[in-house]
Parts: sequence; structure tokens; C-alpha cells
Amino acid sequence: MPVFKQEIKIGTDALNVHTGERRTLTRLEKYADFSGRAVGRYVINDKGIEHGKRAIEMAIGKRDFIIIDEVGPLELRGGGWAEEVEKAFRKGNVIAVIRENIKEKFFEKYGENFTRVGKNDLVNMLGGCYEKNGI
Repeated sequence: MPVFKQEIKIGTDALNVHTGERRTLTRLEKYADFSGRAVGRYVINDKGIEHGKRAIEMAIGKRDFIIIDEVGPLELRGGGWAEEVEKAFRKGNVIAVIRENIKEKFFEKYGENFTRVGKNDLVNMLGGCYEKNGI
């Protein structure tokens, strides 16, 4: 989920929607108060990655659906939570957010067997799920 400082996006947090637990996932380099690897303008926090992995693992087979926001370039290269994403895709109903600019690579890697929905459709489908967690 995005993190803002004075209306400027400075990074993202990993949120386990089931438990409400959040961990720092990324920060713009000048706001990173942790050591991690730089990817573009951001620094990735390994503890945030691990938190996301655990959240996905916890949800596989135990929830009606899993929300993964997002499957990005890192996962397409086999990093981040790629392994857990692939397990989730094999096991159940997944709502995965992907960026418009990587959708072709996503479908090349994971196949075309997905229902595509727009942002407004997704908001309507999820109802108050995000609101409940202050998003």
C-alpha cells in the first residue's frame, strides 16, 4: 500500500489484510531508514518482502481469494515474492494487481488464463476490504 509524506508518495508498505500487520516494503532512497537493495528510485526492504511472502503463504488454501498488490517487475524476474505468487496462482483464486506497462510480460510468464478487470471493477468487487484496513 502506498505511503505518503506531505502528499508525495515516498514508498510502499506490505500489508497482511487478514491480520492488519504492516511492514515497510519500499522507500525512496532519501527516505529509506533501512539497508536494502536499490531498484530504480526505491530501496527494497528485505523484511517487507519476507512479510509479504508470509502473508501470501498464510492465505493460500485458507481464504476465498488472495489479493496480491502487486506482481511487478521484481517478481517477473523471479525475485520478491515470485515463488509464493506462483504457488497462489496454482492453488486458488487470486486478485493480482499488475502495471499496465508490464501486462504483456506478465501474461507471457503466467499465461492468459486470467480474468482482466479495471480498477473501478476491482474496487466494486472488494467492497470494504481495503477500507477496513485504513487504505
